[in-house]
Amino acid sequence: MDDEALLIKQAQNSDQQAFTVLVRHYYRLMRFVALPIVGESDADEIVQEAWLTVHQKLPEWEPRGSFKGWLLTITANEARSRYRRQKREFLSDAPEEEPMAHRFKANGHWQQPPSNWDLGGPEALLDKRELMDCLNHKITTLPEKQRLVFGLKDLSQMSLEEIAGFIDESAANVRVLLHRARAKLYSGIEHFQETGIC
Repeated sequence: MDDEALLIKQAQNSDQQAFTVLVRHYYRLMRFVALPIVGESDADEIVQEAWLTVHQKLPEWEPRGSFKGWLLTITANEARSRYRRQKREFLSDAPEEEPMAHRFKANGHWQQPPSNWDLGGPEALLDKRELMDCLNHKITTLPEKQRLVFGLKDLSQMSLEEIAGFIDESAANVRVLLHRARAKLYSGIEHFQETGIC
C-alpha cells in the first residue's frame, strides 16, 4: 500500500479516514488469520474485535517491527482467546496423500502433461468470470491450515519464514501446506478448463 507510514501516522493522530483506509486494506488478510482458529461463524467478529484493540493501542505503536505483523499478531491473539474460552477443537490438516501424485510417473515425469490454459479470445473472456468464481470456491474448500498459508503467501505476499513464525510451524511444514494448497487449486482449475464444471 502506498504511503502506509503516513496513513498510520494520521490514524495515530485520530484521523478516522486514514484509519478506515487501513481497515479496508487489511481486513481480508486479518480474516484469513482468524478463520482457521475460530471458524467461519466467528471470523468477522474476531477481526472487528482486533480492530477495536488496534484502535486503542495505535497511539502507542512504534514502527520497530512491521505494522502488518503487529495487526496479524493482535488478530491471532484475539482468535486464540476466543478459542480457549469456547474450548473448541482445532481443525487441523489430517495426513493426506500428495494431491498430484497420480499425475507423475515414478521417475518424476508427467503421466499426462497439463492442458494449456487459454484465456485469449472472446469465448474465453466470457468464461473468465466463471473461472474466478470457481477459483474462489476452491480456495474456500481448502483445509483450514492450507487456506491460511495460501492466503498469507500468495494473496498477501508474506515470506515463508514470516508465515512459519506466525502460525508456529516449521518452514518445511509451511512449504508442504503451501504445495498442497497450490496443487489442489491447480487440479481444480485444470478440471474447470477441461470440463467447464467447477
